[in-house]
Amino acid sequence: MVAGEWLTGLVLVALPAGVMYCLQAAFTISSGDTWAVVPTAASLVREGNLDIREYVPIAPPEYTTADPFFDGLPYGVMPTWVGVCSRYPVGMTVFALPVVTLGLACGGDFDNPVVVAGVERWAATLVAVAVLAAFFRVALLVGPPSAAAWATVFLAVGSAVYTTLSQALWQHGGVMLGLLALIATELHPRLRASAWGRVLFGAAVGLVFACRLNGVPAAVAVGLWSLLAHRPRGLWNLAAAIIGVAPWLAFYLVVYGSPLGPSASQAAGANWTTDVGGPLLGLLFSPARGLFVYQPWVVLAMVGLLLPPRVGWKWACAGQATAQLLVVSAWGYWWGGSCWGSRLLCEMLVPLGLLSVPVVAWLVGRRWGWWVLAGLAVVAAVPQVLGVWAFTTSANWKAMDGSTMWNPPAWTWPAFR
Repeated sequence: MVAGEWLTGLVLVALPAGVMYCLQAAFTISSGDTWAVVPTAASLVREGNLDIREYVPIAPPEYTTADPFFDGLPYGVMPTWVGVCSRYPVGMTVFALPVVTLGLACGGDFDNPVVVAGVERWAATLVAVAVLAAFFRVALLVGPPSAAAWATVFLAVGSAVYTTLSQALWQHGGVMLGLLALIATELHPRLRASAWGRVLFGAAVGLVFACRLNGVPAAVAVGLWSLLAHRPRGLWNLAAAIIGVAPWLAFYLVVYGSPLGPSASQAAGANWTTDVGGPLLGLLFSPARGLFVYQPWVVLAMVGLLLPPRVGWKWACAGQATAQLLVVSAWGYWWGGSCWGSRLLCEMLVPLGLLSVPVVAWLVGRRWGWWVLAGLAVVAAVPQVLGVWAFTTSANWKAMDGSTMWNPPAWTWPAFR
């Protein structure tokens, strides 16, 4: 593996995608789930605390609600032991901090809602580019550069990376980076054999936990792969994971009164079901949330799993994808509220993208294969472009009522309902 291949992928795939994401910045698909991330980072830099009550007045007006469930606060924040904090996991604050720090150093006015929204948009673009670059680097460990580049293109223009990760600081971005780091610790020879690999493993598990609780089963799948492949390494990874998660457990306990943090209420037993048949079909095939509707190229991953050789990394990726699909199917709000496409299955794109690489490599070696790959990329890009350029979150939030937000819209159209 040479550095030139990685840099070529970065320059030819990841960075152009970042430019594309920036050009459509005015058509952001944002969410109340992520609004508190930038104010939290700004409060940490400015005042050294997590209390963002001073930013409540500049919350987007469409997030204001009279529902007593939200304690008279805008959607996305809640009272805690240390003040008003995010209602969602705060792991993505790690990625917002550098951008916020730079913005403050340049004289940015973070009391201006336009500045807050703009900073989140730029930070989200950087996270999306980082995911693409990391994916390309890991894909080089399982296939040739041409196949890794094509698979990265699928992610860049034909997946929820475009309509979710690049739009706002959704927690999925941190989880995807964490999963890619975990897979790298097993696939990369140097990381697999060195203590730095264990450090990266622990930090990655901590990041996954801090960003999104339902990403943990996918991380567990990598841990099991490591344990089965080499028991001593797997045990060291387990110890590293415990060390990586422990600070976040303590942090969430202190701030939110639960080691699960703000996810404790969402993880409550009443929010889960064993009747997963309908949600499973909706997540895979429905016009509003279907994985195969919004990312049709994942059919290549199905073929890639079956093609020989059936090595350990393939089964680990299949385990990650299956774990994520089953967890989301069993969750009471499996459709993900107000969003575009298969947002809640974002994490599956990492293992499915890697599983597609061997099939892509086979297609690249045939003249007609390039046409198949180009056609898949175009077909996958259509619903993403439609979402970015035709969907306005603000109008949707203003028109939203309880039936739109809390009932499954998966078998209806438009897809954002």
